[in-house]
Amino acid sequence: WAAIGDHGVYAIFGVGPLPDNPSVGIVWLLAHEEFPRHRKEILTTSKPYAEEMGKGFKWLMNVIDARHVTNLRWLKWVGFTFDHTFPEYGVAKIPFIRFVKEV
Repeated sequence: WAAIGDHGVYAIFGVGPLPDNPSVGIVWLLAHEEFPRHRKEILTTSKPYAEEMGKGFKWLMNVIDARHVTNLRWLKWVGFTFDHTFPEYGVAKIPFIRFVKEV
């Protein structure tokens, strides 16, 4: 999906199956710096899109940079929980948190 504002696309997002377990959907989001300016629209449409993303899956999940406090609050609001912290994740070895939602 794409989120489009007055100045064009400000986010793209979607879900795909986990290769080892197709009952798990891996959600993802890429956002432009304009994304926070659409807070009201994001809040009013997030839950329906999260429900749509869950169709065909038992679980939705991914990981997020632990420094993104606003995004963590949004994920909680949409219905995700946090079940594991990876203290040194990826090349940069920074903390990431896994978020999950049973659908």
